[in-house]
Amino acid sequence: MTHALIVDDDSDSARMMAALIAAEHFTVATAHNLRDARRQMALQQPDIVLLDLQLPDGSGMDLFDDPQLVAHSEVVLITGHASLETSVQALRLGAADYLTKPVNMKQLRGILSRVMRPS
Repeated sequence: MTHALIVDDDSDSARMMAALIAAEHFTVATAHNLRDARRQMALQQPDIVLLDLQLPDGSGMDLFDDPQLVAHSEVVLITGHASLETSVQALRLGAADYLTKPVNMKQLRGILSRVMRPS
């Protein structure tokens, strides 16, 4: 089964995305900071990481500092503070996509359909 990791310090936002992603037949884990995200990724490598840009213990882009950690995952940056600078930086670091909050569910479903493993 395809596995997703949601990294977002907003519990309500993480819960809402987890419900939507689970409905698309993914297994889902959540983390609320970078430390927990690294731990979750060590436990089970996600196929997709939905990563908030601003977290309590740093920038979501800090996960790209460890290429081994994100090598086999599609990383989608999500932010409520979008800027051209951060979007370009995210894409240069290897992010698959860059979404603004509130997340457009149709757009998210399109991203999920790209990473789904065949049954």
